[in-house]
Order: sequence, then C-alpha cells, then structure tokens
Amino acid sequence: DWSSDVCSSDLTTAVAEPVRSTLLPASDLTVGQAVAQLNRQNAMQIRLATRDIADMRLSGGFRGDDPEAFARTVAAVNGLAVVQVGQAIDLRPHT
Repeated sequence: DWSSDVCSSDLTTAVAEPVRSTLLPASDLTVGQAVAQLNRQNAMQIRLATRDIADMRLSGGFRGDDPEAFARTVAAVNGLAVVQVGQAIDLRPHT
C-alpha cells in the first residue's frame, strides 16, 4: 500500500507553506499534494488507492478542516468511490 507515501514523500514538501486557514487553495495542485496538506491538519486521514488518483489535478478551493467533503467532491468529479474505514477515508476506483 503506497498510499502512506503521500504523507511522507516529496508530495508533502511540494507545497511550500502549510495551510493555516480553513481554505485550501487548489490552484493546479495534484490530489496527492492536497491530501498531504489535509492529512497534516486532520485526525481523519485520506488514503489514495492508486498513484493515478494521486496524480489527478485540482483547481478551486476546499475547506482544510473538512476531509470528508474534500473526498466526496474529488470522488464525484472523477468517478471514484469513497469508503470510510475507521479514522480513514479511502479514495479508490469504482469496482
């Protein structure tokens, strides 16, 4: 499961400044970069099932304190499934 790499890999450092407000600006970020930021700020962690999901591009803005809404939005726009497992949210392809 490479998804834990999203938090500890270069994706974590790809964004120079951590989000300090509740708005996460997602101007040309990847899903992996946004998830790394959200996971640093929230107890509810988002896990990505594939590197293809991590590499998807985002634009717009998301609340930094609402990982569930972020996951639902990314899933709806990209045709992904959201599965909550304990204190984690998995974003994965539909099966």
